[in-house]
Amino acid sequence: MNANEELADKAVGHAVDMAAYSNEVVRRMIALLNRSDARLFAELTQALERMTPATFSVQRLEDLLISVRQLNAQAYAQIGEEMSSEVRRLVEYEAGYQLALFNAAIPPQVIASVGVAEVNVAQVYAAALSRPFQGRLLREWAGSVEAGRMTRIRDTVRQGFIEQMT
Repeated sequence: MNANEELADKAVGHAVDMAAYSNEVVRRMIALLNRSDARLFAELTQALERMTPATFSVQRLEDLLISVRQLNAQAYAQIGEEMSSEVRRLVEYEAGYQLALFNAAIPPQVIASVGVAEVNVAQVYAAALSRPFQGRLLREWAGSVEAGRMTRIRDTVRQGFIEQMT
């Protein structure tokens, strides 16, 4: 097997490993959100118990939702921190993995004549965070998801009061 074939073979195996890794990260983020949702639901329930249909107003609802909004912001701040940390760990791992892969697959005489450079992990990390994800930077994406979620919560509670639902 030549170096190109070996690199292609390793790339396929690595892509499978990266898919498994990605699924694990998603599972952890969902678990974090699920824990947050339980706290959010409890806080929202307490807030709504303090409000009767006779005292409902948009301003009163907004005042009662302050703690819910804070919990929502905390959850997404934690997700943002976790994702940033996860990206850093992945960048560090990938930089070492790719260097080791090239050093193992490419014949030593070729490496001696051409060289294999090690990437700067800090630069790769900065590049990863500055690359758009679904049209937005990672930090912007998390912020918009947080805001959208809070809007849906507020609108659902408003609609429930209008329809006199418990």
